[in-house]
Amino acid sequence: MEPLERQAQRESWRSRIGFIFAGIGSAVGLVNIWRFPYIVAENGGAAFIVVYLLCLGLVGFPVLVSETLIGRTARRGPVGALCSLATSAPCPQRFWRKTGLGIVITGFIVSSFYSVVAGWMIGYLIEAISGQFASLNSFEVAADQFKSHIGSASWCLGYHFAFMALAIFVLSRGVRQGIESLNKFLMPLLVLLLLFVMGRGLSLPGGKAGMIDFFSLDFTGFTAWTFLTALGHAFFTLSLGQGTMITYGSYLSDRDNIPNSCFPIVFFDTLVSLLAGIAVLSILFAGGEASNQGFALLFSTLPTVFGEIPGGQWVGIAFFLLVLFAALTSQISAIEPIVNYLMDEKKWNRRSAVLCVGGAAFLVGVPSALAFNALRGMTVRGWNFFEWISFITMDLFIPLGGLAAILYVGWVWGTKRAFPYLYGEQIPTFRKGVLLRRYLSLCIRFVAPLAILLILLSALII
Repeated sequence: MEPLERQAQRESWRSRIGFIFAGIGSAVGLVNIWRFPYIVAENGGAAFIVVYLLCLGLVGFPVLVSETLIGRTARRGPVGALCSLATSAPCPQRFWRKTGLGIVITGFIVSSFYSVVAGWMIGYLIEAISGQFASLNSFEVAADQFKSHIGSASWCLGYHFAFMALAIFVLSRGVRQGIESLNKFLMPLLVLLLLFVMGRGLSLPGGKAGMIDFFSLDFTGFTAWTFLTALGHAFFTLSLGQGTMITYGSYLSDRDNIPNSCFPIVFFDTLVSLLAGIAVLSILFAGGEASNQGFALLFSTLPTVFGEIPGGQWVGIAFFLLVLFAALTSQISAIEPIVNYLMDEKKWNRRSAVLCVGGAAFLVGVPSALAFNALRGMTVRGWNFFEWISFITMDLFIPLGGLAAILYVGWVWGTKRAFPYLYGEQIPTFRKGVLLRRYLSLCIRFVAPLAILLILLSALII
């Protein structure tokens, strides 16, 4: 097997561990903490978790391996990688260049509105530190305060700017000193904070009932929609379809086994989701509050509980700190692909690329920040700008990006040509290698594409 032509003096991870930590940091984000606990509790507890794990194995892991394989083999980001590996493809290289560009633009757009919500975490962390949650004596008071905050253009724009500035600072330091070092520091700290919050929740009166509810095995209410929810979350939780793992894979050494490098990412992302589910539900049960979804859970229900339970201020500080960490590492992973594109294809230096992309993402995110205040009257079919842009990217563009990657490996590049690059210099035993190839080939060529099409159809129909 002859290696493809590589770019000289390209940035890389110090080791495989750096890639794993960065991948975990990319995968672990807001949805692990504010969405996963709710959907598990509402869809049968352990029954949902079983189906979710099955979907991870059939869809999430194979797509993750495919995207990493594309990046590591070509040693380039999505645009250059899809072009360089498609020399004998039925579609012209121009098509794959546009596809790769669409993938990195998707990540850029995601970073613009993700920064708006992530900025709110800074605001609520400051409120937790200052002890303001103690004044929230009811859910209604907390909800009114949240509406007041996001109803202020200066509040939303200020924290949007602050969060984007944090991401720009880390990205400007490069792959090793910035992305890798940050994730190696924040991911263990995030787990420790999560364990602290979970332990405190379980120690409160009524807290253990939340864990029992989370792991209850109930198939009675299981429906097709439950399956689609599990399938969608298994895909979205791993930061697929936006060029992140292609880009991160391009910094991975030729020596490393890709499946062995990707599995810890899936494992720890799932572990964090489970720990977050126990932590959140135990705190909610201890406070006697309902497990609301989305914004209401993070910014109304939980702050109310933090203001009521013993030691709630410290729990609130730890919680919003860990959410902020998760958001920051995910934000960095969304911006890096387009920074990499400017460096690979346009020959920019990193600092210029980061400042340009970060500044542009901030400006593109301004309408999302103003959608809850100055532009709240501008809606289409009842959705504001933030809701529309998140639907278009999260529900349409990201699945299309993942579908492009999986079809590319399975049918364009072809698994026979692609799979020799899977293991690097760490060749598995014959039997293990054959079984892994058959499993990945089946999922990449047939199962995952059909599953992603289901995700797309469900988004368009419902």
